[in-house]
Amino acid sequence: FILIGAGFAVKLLCVYKLGYTANFISYWTLAGRIDQFLLGMLAAEIYARGSFDHSRLLIPSALCVATLIFIYHRLGGWPAQSDWKLLLPIAEGAAWAAFMLAYTHMFTKNTGAVAKAMTFLGERSYSFYLLHLVVWFYFYRNGLLIWPFESPIYNSFINSAIIVLPSTLAVSSVTYVLIERPFLRLRVKYIKPDSPPEA
Repeated sequence: FILIGAGFAVKLLCVYKLGYTANFISYWTLAGRIDQFLLGMLAAEIYARGSFDHSRLLIPSALCVATLIFIYHRLGGWPAQSDWKLLLPIAEGAAWAAFMLAYTHMFTKNTGAVAKAMTFLGERSYSFYLLHLVVWFYFYRNGLLIWPFESPIYNSFINSAIIVLPSTLAVSSVTYVLIERPFLRLRVKYIKPDSPPEA
């Protein structure tokens, strides 16, 4: 919590003393996102301790995530240049950390089709995150998107659902297998098994 507070203080310093915008600091710098890393570490610690049933967080945390997305867009979304974006990474990090606690608790011992599908998507999620805008720009600049409706919301939904998301998943699967997975296999074990009790 001290580090989260220190990270927020650095953001304030960068904006109010050094002249950076809240958008730039919050989106494009490690200082702007460090609180999310720290909240993820805190969630991992809570999960490891197993002190309570995390599944109870699923619905409240999902509602928090949906509410944050709604508020974000009502306040102007990505184009908005505003100081409220200094608080956004902390709010996002807390909501998603709570959701991930519930999510991992639900699927820890589940080996069914839903769990396997979620694992498949989860493995590719980082590549998906990195590549989705690249894929979207490719389709947009080459005139490969469709515009069947007058509403931009409906058009965005259709293009995302049937063109951009499936294509991004396909590209992400390739980059995961060829780039990510070979490096992930080099990892050491983070958690050592408990040593057997002495006789």
